[in-house]
Amino acid sequence: MIVTERTAQQHLERTAVGSALKRDRSDEPAGAALQWRVLESGVLAVKTPLEVVTADGHRSIWFEPRKKRLVCPHGWGQYHLGIWNGPRADQFPKPPWTTCQCRSATGLCARKKLREEVASAEVTPSYYDTLVNTVGTTELRAGLVGARVPGVVGTDGGPFFMVRGDVASVLRCRHGHTTHTLVAQARERQRHAAGLVAAALLGRRVAGRALGVATAGAESASTSTATRAVLVKLVMMLRAAREARRARRGVAAPCGCAPVHVKACVLACGR
Repeated sequence: MIVTERTAQQHLERTAVGSALKRDRSDEPAGAALQWRVLESGVLAVKTPLEVVTADGHRSIWFEPRKKRLVCPHGWGQYHLGIWNGPRADQFPKPPWTTCQCRSATGLCARKKLREEVASAEVTPSYYDTLVNTVGTTELRAGLVGARVPGVVGTDGGPFFMVRGDVASVLRCRHGHTTHTLVAQARERQRHAAGLVAAALLGRRVAGRALGVATAGAESASTSTATRAVLVKLVMMLRAAREARRARRGVAAPCGCAPVHVKACVLACGR
């Protein structure tokens, strides 16, 4: 039998986990404080006494109470690590922002009884407070601070933050705008682009109806081109007037950040 490096690595991890599961928990100090943390994937988890010995050192095992599952130190469970390191790994690439280099799901497939033993009887702490203790706070704008939520990244690569007092379905971009505001801004940009396209395409028809006659030749082409230019300019002037009115009212200018979907682990944990 040919033993590859990956087979040897998995055997080493299984042996280490097997010895860790049989470890006597009586030597742990009574009333020891549990270590809660928001991991890289964005899940709220508590550190367990289980460890996996790898070629790079020891890898701790964490427990996520929301789904009652064991996860790696980066917050990924058995499913993700299995497909990322399986024979079809090229079809399931990792997210570009993750730093997880775990080579197998060893230690995350514990039986149900062990998961119940690992689970803490204490109440799950606040997601926001744990996030602040993990990553700290960042000033988004004057008088507004928030904590960056790991695992929530916009399509443009921008980070998103959680602010105390907001509802669970709302996160904020690095400029302080909520996800609801970003969605409204995206719809407005789409309407503005559609208005420009319509002005450019319907200029000739509008010119013909305004003149009331069917022009032809060079005169028709010049008239329709001039009408298109006027209509496009009017659409741009309307947008500029709307932005000026918002500035007078003290409304923050659009930032251009792409809206993002709020992850289920943030919604479930709330504040």
